[in-house]
Amino acid sequence: MSSFIVADSDLDIITYVVEAGGILTRVIECGSGSNIIICLHGAGSRADRFRRNLPVLARLGYRVLALDFPGHGFASKGVEFEYTTPSFARVLSDFVAKLDVGPVTLIGTSLGAHVAAWYACEEPSQVSAAVLIGAVGLVAPRGGPVDSSGRVQDTSLEGIRAKLKFLVFDPDLVTESWVEEERSVNLSPGAPEALGQVSKYLAEGINEHVVGEQYAALGVPTMLVWGKQDRWVSPEIGHEFLKLLPDSPLVLLDRAGHAPYMERSRAFNAVVGQFLVDPKAIGSGVHEY
Repeated sequence: MSSFIVADSDLDIITYVVEAGGILTRVIECGSGSNIIICLHGAGSRADRFRRNLPVLARLGYRVLALDFPGHGFASKGVEFEYTTPSFARVLSDFVAKLDVGPVTLIGTSLGAHVAAWYACEEPSQVSAAVLIGAVGLVAPRGGPVDSSGRVQDTSLEGIRAKLKFLVFDPDLVTESWVEEERSVNLSPGAPEALGQVSKYLAEGINEHVVGEQYAALGVPTMLVWGKQDRWVSPEIGHEFLKLLPDSPLVLLDRAGHAPYMERSRAFNAVVGQFLVDPKAIGSGVHEY
């Protein structure tokens, strides 16, 4: 775990391995009970990016889990898996089924937000609410596919450092230990090949799976969150998607890039907690913090 991604809580975080969708994956968990939150990371990322969020949300009475997608973190890797949103959603579906609980709340960031929305469309009875952060795949971006997808597969030391500095608003947060950890994970056996396929999907295939209108028709209580200085997925995308969800809030966190749940974790945890207690408490429209 890097020095940047730390947990600010006295609650225990546990880590274990499960089988879901035919692959082995790591789960990071905090809290207990039947009210479930599942956190879904983005492309080239992994479950432990949510360590600053799990304990705070668990204190609200939730069992909070984050899992590694195939090809990421400590999950199974290799070329035999189809690294697309529908395939990731099938892994999520099997994982939720094995939890054997009622509807869950999904918190997804970037590609993870797309997976959350896709899963909700496939199994709407299993999703009670969603927080979608810097989401891709909900509306097609103007000008074509995600233009920064190549950063996902660059595993050079310079490439990793540049990617992390592109990810956050404050470049001083990118420590050498974080860079080394990121590179080590993304150079683990099978990871470069998997990340290459993910990058190709972001650049060439994701717009075939745009799901915003279908998701909006479900009526799932939804909060959109964006870093105000997100350079990876522009906040303009959030404004576009808000047109399909006029009763939902779009929260813009100032001084944050593409990972506001890490970079502005206290503000993020506070506003998400407010939403979870009462999805209508924040109100519709744009809110800046």
